[in-house]
Amino acid sequence: MTNRTATASQSGLGVLMLILLLAAVLRWVALSDMSDLLGFDESYYAADAAGLLEWPRLTPFFPDNNGRESGWIYLLAGFVAGAGLSPFTVRLAAAFVGVIAVAATYRLGREMFGHHAGLGAAASVAALYWPVHLSHIAMRANLLPVLGALSLAFFLAALRRRRLRLWIATGLCSGALVHSYTSAHLWAALMGLLLIFYTLRKQPGALAALLLTLIIALPLAIYTWQHPDQVLMRAGQSAVLSGPAVLSASEAWLKAWFVRGDILLNHNIPGRPILEAPSAVLAGVGLLRLPRQDRRRVALIGALASISILPSLLSEFPPHFLRSIGLTVPVALVMGLGAASMPALVAALMQRASAPAALSMGAQRLAGWVAGGLLVTTAGLSFHDFHRVWLNLPAVEAQFEQPIHRAVRTLVDSREALPAGAPIYFVPYELTHPVIQFSRRRLSAHRVGAFDSRACLVVPRQPSVYVVVREEATLLAGLGRWGDVSVPDPSASAAIVHLTPDGGRLMDEADWVAHFGGAIEVRATVAGAAVARRGEELSWLLRFRALRSLARPYSLFVHLYRAGDNRAIDDQRKWAQGDQQLCASYPTTLWQPDEVVVQSYRLWLPADAPPGQYAVAVGIYDSESGERLAGEGKVDYQVMSLLSIADDPDASPGCPR
Repeated sequence: MTNRTATASQSGLGVLMLILLLAAVLRWVALSDMSDLLGFDESYYAADAAGLLEWPRLTPFFPDNNGRESGWIYLLAGFVAGAGLSPFTVRLAAAFVGVIAVAATYRLGREMFGHHAGLGAAASVAALYWPVHLSHIAMRANLLPVLGALSLAFFLAALRRRRLRLWIATGLCSGALVHSYTSAHLWAALMGLLLIFYTLRKQPGALAALLLTLIIALPLAIYTWQHPDQVLMRAGQSAVLSGPAVLSASEAWLKAWFVRGDILLNHNIPGRPILEAPSAVLAGVGLLRLPRQDRRRVALIGALASISILPSLLSEFPPHFLRSIGLTVPVALVMGLGAASMPALVAALMQRASAPAALSMGAQRLAGWVAGGLLVTTAGLSFHDFHRVWLNLPAVEAQFEQPIHRAVRTLVDSREALPAGAPIYFVPYELTHPVIQFSRRRLSAHRVGAFDSRACLVVPRQPSVYVVVREEATLLAGLGRWGDVSVPDPSASAAIVHLTPDGGRLMDEADWVAHFGGAIEVRATVAGAAVARRGEELSWLLRFRALRSLARPYSLFVHLYRAGDNRAIDDQRKWAQGDQQLCASYPTTLWQPDEVVVQSYRLWLPADAPPGQYAVAVGIYDSESGERLAGEGKVDYQVMSLLSIADDPDASPGCPR
């Protein structure tokens, strides 16, 4: 290697390092600002990754949340194992993959169009808003540009250099594509076709790459054969295959480049087009120069663009930037070709104008600097739009559950100040919500629950903490009845509420107590016999407690029966009936021995009920099978209170509460 060649090589490496540094800055600077942001799907991935660490296993597919390939979850598990479970760690993984995608695109661009085009392609991926934005979103789709670019780059290098290790790398990356994202299956299929073609042409190493691809893809293929409903469910849900829909999607994609892009907040500043003026110039020059390139390379660019855009053309919400994330690779290749071609284009113009050699050389250098300036300007626009625009959109806070994650961080940081073993409840949520599952693992030293305070309250008989995002007044009013309540920071977007329960008020203040099947205790304060009017609504505040572990969800019924003067109950006819699941947002299968569940029940008195004495009967039954728990005696209900329906329509009511 001559000194000039070595210097040029070192210079190219230095430029690539600067491009990677630019990519890292654009993707990593916002990590601290997003340390309390993690959305629904992202939390699902993170919770599954933490679950892998708790229960290590090999699986090609996770069926929850409409089904997901496992590659991204295994990668996240590695980051969580090394850096701990937090939104920051999850976003760091996405940003890291985004930077690797820049290096992978350089390798592919170099194989396609040469070193300078590779640098331009890498700079385009580093700077363009679309990949910059998605590198901040922790979704499995981010693996597609990395693995797709590497599989093609190794493939082209293997054809050129005929090295077995390059064929092996091709097979590894092509097989891994299958385990990354649904849209990546088309990329894997393209790679399979290319490998089959060159295997048939007796290309040394192609068969090894093909077999390796098939071996790596085999686990998901077997899983799909065994569970087609799980693997194909999401594609079936989102597919839109009618002719008018495809035409509409095509129109949306035509507008996406300069007029109106993806409107979904997770993927874009709603409506922001793909290209702005600087990137449009580079893409335009690249398209002009593309026909001058090798036909096979041009055909490959067209194939990549087609298979990348197809999933969005045939599904809902076009232009969908996440489903078409693979399109960032051919777009960057075209832009990189444009950046690398600008000096040559200027040289051709100078030659036509018969310009002096010195002027031509100066113009070519200037064109190179202009290309670099356009890329730097694109990067500046991307930085501004993401950090100054998208991050400040009001909807981002709610979409990415910032109040919850900020409250959890506060609890984690102040863990020593919390009562030992104090249960923590999230309101209004259900425990199955992925954000709560994610938070549950971060708060592993505490028992974590979730419920909707508008329907029920969960009150442990020990000091506890509630994280409340909405309906704070409803919760505080309900909790204040059963103990002392404090809110250290009332201004927080998610209030952290501390409760010290009063055992006397919670357990002793009841003049009616009943047990059902040795499983559930019910308490109520009942004023005794009352006078009510027809058409009136009666309500009771009941307290429930599990007497043992409950494996089934249960519901409560309230029936109105006629009662004789001797308190004999005529249960052959129900004059009124009300049924309600016991705290549907926190079902009985989750109840703990120290918890009391408070829930209000209502019953409307029929307008045609004859005057006389009635009994309010209460029972509990399996929500799914309908089987009732035994009451006392020979009946499966218990009388909670007696009331009289007066013949006088103006009689003063006495509603039990």
